[in-house]
Amino acid sequence: MSDFGKYLNKQLDNKEFKKEWDNSKNEYDLAKSQVAARKEDVTWKSKAY
Repeated sequence: MSDFGKYLNKQLDNKEFKKEWDNSKNEYDLAKSQVAARKEDVTWKSKAY
């Protein structure tokens, strides 16, 4: 496991950190989909209709 993985696992033992980490998944997923859409040259207008 990488140093970051070890560090993250230790931080996830903290309940408040874990809650925020879990809540950030939605934001990460949205950003990831925006990047994918830009790579495909898709506009948000075309996705809205």
